[in-house]
Amino acid sequence: MQLYQVFGWFSIVEVEAMAYGCSIIATKNVGVHSALITHCKNGYGFEVEISTELERAIEKSIIHKILLLGTRARDEVLENWSAKKETNNSTTIYKS
Repeated sequence: MQLYQVFGWFSIVEVEAMAYGCSIIATKNVGVHSALITHCKNGYGFEVEISTELERAIEKSIIHKILLLGTRARDEVLENWSAKKETNNSTTIYKS
């Protein structure tokens, strides 16, 4: 299980965890993982300002009341992410 902090743009830790098949609970709209995680499909997202969402997701994952989506997370990364693509996107942003 990988949890994410409130700040961060290039969230490589989440991408690596997904690539290894870990189930993800992450903040919505923070970092690169937001483009990869589809809530309840290949991971779980929570609003930064609503800590009860995180609390509920963790509790449910501990008692196995939500699906562990690691296989789907891995598939998402393998199909739709690459370091080269992210580097190119970053370069474009820095140049603008």
